[in-house]
Amino acid sequence: MKITTHIATFIAAATLTANAGNVVCVGINEYAERTNLEHAENDARTVAGIFETQGHTVTTILGADATRDAIRAAITADTDIIYFAGHGISGSLIVADGEFELSYLADSNATLLIDACFIGSGLKLKGNVKVLAAAKRRAFEANGHGLFTKHLIDWLNKGGEFVADEISSYVAAKVRKETGGWQKTVLGYI
Repeated sequence: MKITTHIATFIAAATLTANAGNVVCVGINEYAERTNLEHAENDARTVAGIFETQGHTVTTILGADATRDAIRAAITADTDIIYFAGHGISGSLIVADGEFELSYLADSNATLLIDACFIGSGLKLKGNVKVLAAAKRRAFEANGHGLFTKHLIDWLNKGGEFVADEISSYVAAKVRKETGGWQKTVLGYI
């Protein structure tokens, strides 16, 4: 198991029904001013593939193409899920051209799920947009994925309903067990 300095997987996800929804998946491995990541882009591709298989409309943005403007353009009022894998800091995702503040999404109709170092530390107890974050501090990687994403993928592949509270319970228990309690997922709001 390798500690990753800032893995951010940003997933915005509303409770989805049997109807197909709109999904945005973002992954960034290489950064000019930060440590490169190994699995963020693969995580974004994998999550996108699962949602496509389930009939959702998916927009995937990877690497240097994952700029603030590109992400904003991809997110519409109909976006149910946004997934981001890359670096994160409290309150912001680090995208190809700088910081993407979570507050930008405060009026969205989506629920956010974030696999990121430090991203969970800036969440509130109440708000308009539900966020499931991988960690308040450091997030880990293992077996080709961020741990949060690894267990999210497991949940989705097992046919679990896409309900943030249920995913949170499942992923939190699995991540806590795998890291001996070092990484704790956070369910909060922006």
